[in-house]
Amino acid sequence: MIILDFILIIPLKRCGICEKAGRFKLSVPATCLQPEANVITNLFAFPSPESKKEIALTLFRVIMLHSFTQAYIQGQGKEARYKMSVLLKRATRILVQGITTSDGRKNTSQMLEYKSEVVAGVSPGKYGQEVMGVPVYDKVSEAVKRHRIDVSVIFVPKNSVLQAALDAIDCGIKTIIICTPGIPVTETIRIKNQATAKGATVLGPGSAGIIVPGESRAGIISSEYVLKGEVAVITRTAGNEKKICQSLFKEEIGESIIISLGGEDIIGTGYVEILQELEKDENTEVIVIGGETKGRLEEDAARFIGATKYPKPILAFLFNREENPVNAQEKEKLLTEAGVTVVSDIWEIGQIIKESIVEE
Repeated sequence: MIILDFILIIPLKRCGICEKAGRFKLSVPATCLQPEANVITNLFAFPSPESKKEIALTLFRVIMLHSFTQAYIQGQGKEARYKMSVLLKRATRILVQGITTSDGRKNTSQMLEYKSEVVAGVSPGKYGQEVMGVPVYDKVSEAVKRHRIDVSVIFVPKNSVLQAALDAIDCGIKTIIICTPGIPVTETIRIKNQATAKGATVLGPGSAGIIVPGESRAGIISSEYVLKGEVAVITRTAGNEKKICQSLFKEEIGESIIISLGGEDIIGTGYVEILQELEKDENTEVIVIGGETKGRLEEDAARFIGATKYPKPILAFLFNREENPVNAQEKEKLLTEAGVTVVSDIWEIGQIIKESIVEE
């Protein structure tokens, strides 16, 4: 029996994305002007090779239907990809799930101090309370009826994360940041699948969140050593982003955005999706990837960067490379071949960027 993982079709208003037929990824620029928004996810198990023809015809009809102006087919792994419409900005309205927990209260306070637009919180059984002036609701569905919400940040205990994330996704929230670590892989996969079906973006589990210097902050991510600038930082394990920012801060170099993907083995979003967003971000001139030896996200990023001839300069540093030097060498080789500047000393990041600025 031939099994096709899935075909994922996400046509959005003013943007179309049709991805993943078998081993192939079809990605397109945000130039589609279709008026309708749909999400259609199908899992197929076909009994014969003839089904390949139907797959090809279906994909062709989808492409024609959405009037794509460009298409790029890239061999990719087994995960469906989709583009994020918005990462974070000053006007982004934030919901905090688990707002009455100690982590929820602490980080809500810090987000408010950073002038982030925290509009509501959710904690079952706490309806009617307030945390630092933020109204608390029992359910996400109640919060979204009263507030426009763009991002949900999750601080609930790990045995409650699955339901919290699914509630946020099902209520139409498009960006979910799961700060809680240690979520079972099976639950993360369920969250990823539901997010894909609903066209949502998930950072985490174990994400520190996102910060746009001088604009907004969502999650536990620190604003220490952060300056406003033109360098985007993408890392995995929470806390690694701060180490890269220290290297930049030493050279008085600022960031356009800092994103923590999460340090778990399976996470909601990889480097590729973020790189797609940053490519069209006018505030970002340079990108720094803080990679790790585990997983395959760095390999995916290297293939994407090389295949697309990524237009912006990228630097990369692998954390804890001594834990798996063989994997580290392989990843560094792939990244270097893709045109990425790989550094072995984290303090080189700021130095190299500063030198390139001086040369210009």
